[in-house]
Amino acid sequence: AIQIFRNGWRISAAAAKEYPNFTETEFTQTGDLSRPGFLPNFSGTVRYERAFALERAENLTLDMGDAYEAVSVWINDRLAAELICPPYRVELSAEMLRAGENALRIEVTNTVVKEQHHNPFDPYFPQDPTGLVDSVRLLRQ
Repeated sequence: AIQIFRNGWRISAAAAKEYPNFTETEFTQTGDLSRPGFLPNFSGTVRYERAFALERAENLTLDMGDAYEAVSVWINDRLAAELICPPYRVELSAEMLRAGENALRIEVTNTVVKEQHHNPFDPYFPQDPTGLVDSVRLLRQ
């Protein structure tokens, strides 16, 4: 990996009925946002934003690891991909990237099940994670 992004994110969230009006959170790193103390009952879209620098524009791969559920990726305000299942990887062409600073935005939308389930003691209730679970890696192709 030429760069690994775990920390340093600006993370905001919008429930389905609020989209695209996001509210910034205090969270700054990837990881399961359905954990207690984070967003355990959240259903909607989580937006991750950060900048990264490159010495030169080249073809790269953005590997997001595990994500739940649908993912949209923008590079420099240009839609790069929309993914609905693994692998959550995007081929980035040199034309999309630039030498110097680049802007990365990833939106991860989960299902409505967390918002609509009202019995937290149900042992059969499937608890999928929320958001980008792993570090995001920028790889050479």
